[in-house]
Amino acid sequence: MSTSEDPKAKRSADALPPNAETPPEPLLVHPVRLDKEDPLPPQLGVVGLRDMVLFPEVVTPLVIVQPRSIQVVKRAAAIGSPILFVTQRNADLIHPDRADLYDIGTVGRILRGIRFGDGTLRVLVHGLRRARLGTFITDAPALRATLSPLEELSATTAKAEILRRHLRDDFRMWCRSVAKGPPELEALVNSLDEPGR
Repeated sequence: MSTSEDPKAKRSADALPPNAETPPEPLLVHPVRLDKEDPLPPQLGVVGLRDMVLFPEVVTPLVIVQPRSIQVVKRAAAIGSPILFVTQRNADLIHPDRADLYDIGTVGRILRGIRFGDGTLRVLVHGLRRARLGTFITDAPALRATLSPLEELSATTAKAEILRRHLRDDFRMWCRSVAKGPPELEALVNSLDEPGR
């Protein structure tokens, strides 16, 4: 009997014993249609971030393990909705309340993701723009809250230009004295023109 005819040789993921690790599968993600000029929805799902901040125009990987956040990400991916990512004040909290989250977050979209057998998600997130967290609407099974957009500072104001120059000069001095970072990093900072980026 050849292995192609042997029933033991044909094992699928469904035939794995319950304690066996289920292979990861891609998360189906519908595209988010939200341009800079489009108004933000009045409410969105909220994901609390531990020990990190998502900034606009930044793409970063995230591991989603908290059950409420998993529900938010699954729903947003299924319907093509943005998510409000807000940093937690205390990273040790599993179920943060409104007071446990900072007031300002970043609206972002899921670019792609992977679902693992233990229920966790690994997603690639693109930050779009800042927003102010409002009040919680629901907290189970997923966190939803009201939000309001924040106006971006204009690079044309004199105050913004002065602050940008001071920050650039301080960073340049830090790179030369302490960090000894790559020259590309200093060139990148020198090329930044918009205060919100």
